[in-house]
Amino acid sequence: MIIPISLFVDTGFHVALASAKDRYHKEAFEYFKELNNQVELITTDHIISETYTHILYSKNGGYLVALKFLSNAMSAHDSNHMTIINTTSRDLRAAQVILEQYSDQTFSMCDAISFVVMERLSINSALAFDKHFYTMGKTVLPGPVE
Repeated sequence: MIIPISLFVDTGFHVALASAKDRYHKEAFEYFKELNNQVELITTDHIISETYTHILYSKNGGYLVALKFLSNAMSAHDSNHMTIINTTSRDLRAAQVILEQYSDQTFSMCDAISFVVMERLSINSALAFDKHFYTMGKTVLPGPVE
């Protein structure tokens, strides 16, 4: 398996790893194990927030699962296993432009910010289960998205 040097980690992948009941959990967990700290994992503060909130209100999550996710994400960041990029107002403005240009898509603000940060950092691949990354010409790992 050829793995890119840097991978962006999207909300769906974080959620799948955090919740054993998630429909993509097994796939995410197996792929994550194969990475074996061979790559730089990158996400944003917006992704961390969105993931925490998604897990908190999910039928497969709740407060304790959300808090465990946050603790694991911060531990990964503190131990240099994952970089959390703090987005800027310039990123927000660029995300607005993407949302306006792709008005036929259902990108969330978080999606658009992710695309901006990936472009800024020259990251072409994402750990995700979101078809929107394909729309933006990114490689989606671990594989096809519905």
